Amino acid sequence: RFGNALHHALEHARFQAWRDSDGEVPTGERDALLVALRHEHYREAELDDGVRALAPLIARTLNAPLPTTDAADAIRLCDLADTDRIAELEFHFTLRNTTTGEFVALLQRQLSGHAQVGEVVAGLLGRIGGDLEQALADPASTLSTSLAEIIESSWTGLQADPQALAALDRQLVEALVALVDGQRPMLHALIVAGLARHSDAELVRQIEGRIGDDLQYIRLNGAVVGGVVGVVLAVVGRLLAG
Repeated sequence: RFGNALHHALEHARFQAWRDSDGEVPTGERDALLVALRHEHYREAELDDGVRALAPLIARTLNAPLPTTDAADAIRLCDLADTDRIAELEFHFTLRNTTTGEFVALLQRQLSGHAQVGEVVAGLLGRIGGDLEQALADPASTLSTSLAEIIESSWTGLQADPQALAALDRQLVEALVALVDGQRPMLHALIVAGLARHSDAELVRQIEGRIGDDLQYIRLNGAVVGGVVGVVLAVVGRLLAG
């Protein structure tokens, strides 16, 4: 962004006004620097610092001696008349409205013919992945803080909207059911492999250890219910016999 502001300022500065400047802003040139900074959406509170950063760069650029192709003395941009300079063509082009997928597909078509593109892209992705991992590992990083704020804000919004929360619950259940449905063979294999690692006695011991109290309750209830049913049947049998 600052580079764009510098470029904008150089396009609109009066070159001769900066002749022999030691970094101070010449009379009448401050407005051009302010316009350049505002063009790049710098806040008003940042403008004075921006001007102090831009001025020395512009002064050095316009006063730097430039070698020529012949034996003539070096020239400086601040010494050239406006008519002796060729304006730079714009190189920022506005793209028509397009989806991210279409834009990526266009890049792939344009770059597919270059042998080194794969290596460059792999290197860039590796660096990006490393930077992301490092940023996420630091709770105080801008990325971690932003993600935490987004998650907290989204969760707060969901809690305040019962319908949205219910819809999210349904979507999660449907997604989990679909996931389990699609992975039945793998889940079956995992369960069988897990059970195969234990003997029958070990499995019984683990079951007793985890739900032994519940099993005892079931057994007791079964005994009581069985006894009551037996007594009722015996009474009914005697009444029918009499």
